[in-house]
Amino acid sequence: VVYWESGADTGQVRLEQAEAYGRGTVQYVGQHNLYIARLLDGRFLALDDLDAANRANPARRCRVAPIPSADPNLPSLVARYAARMSDSARGSTLLFREDCNGAIYDFTGVRIDTDGPNLDRYPATVDTAGYLVVQPAPMHQARRHRHLPPA
Repeated sequence: VVYWESGADTGQVRLEQAEAYGRGTVQYVGQHNLYIARLLDGRFLALDDLDAANRANPARRCRVAPIPSADPNLPSLVARYAARMSDSARGSTLLFREDCNGAIYDFTGVRIDTDGPNLDRYPATVDTAGYLVVQPAPMHQARRHRHLPPA
């Protein structure tokens, strides 16, 4: 991870070239506790790895993580929650799970097991040199919806 200019002054984080992120994939950026999701249409989402329930509970910090593709429960979870997935996640088998409370999110950060809050999103853009730039603060409070705003 390379910081955009001074980093500390702007709060922006300059990551890899945008084309390094495959469409329909998610990559973890552990230094900043966020996931980069690249949608099939090429748009980017930067998702917080700490959901609202854990952010509100300072005694416990369970972070969301992708459910491994080898998990025998994954196919049944995908089938069970397919109708609640966002349009951009429909057809994907990548889900996030928070193990303390059992929350399930699709790969765009939409909570699909109940009507709780979605994962928070950070603004993500591609700069003129083609690098992905994320603004980790202030956070964008994700609303419960299935559709992503236009690019």
